[in-house]
Amino acid sequence: MCLINKDAKFDLQAENCLIKTEQSILDKFTSQLNILLNQDPDLTNVKKNDFSLKSTSPCKGQGKVTSVLYDITGTIRNNPPSIGAYE
Repeated sequence: MCLINKDAKFDLQAENCLIKTEQSILDKFTSQLNILLNQDPDLTNVKKNDFSLKSTSPCKGQGKVTSVLYDITGTIRNNPPSIGAYE
């Protein structure tokens, strides 16, 4: 059995991300910073499972600086990095 408390409070934060939605969800976030809303991420070739970013992607250079130095392919992250797993 699962109990759900519809009056429960939660802290939902969005920072340095791209959100694609048909609904207005930004009012659900406690805080928002550097959000790209409903933009095309301009990925290389989704049909061939290539989710790397094209040079024209709005995600380029819009990530948050962290201690993660390399992307999923071993490429050194820029400063600031790109949003997502790929630099």
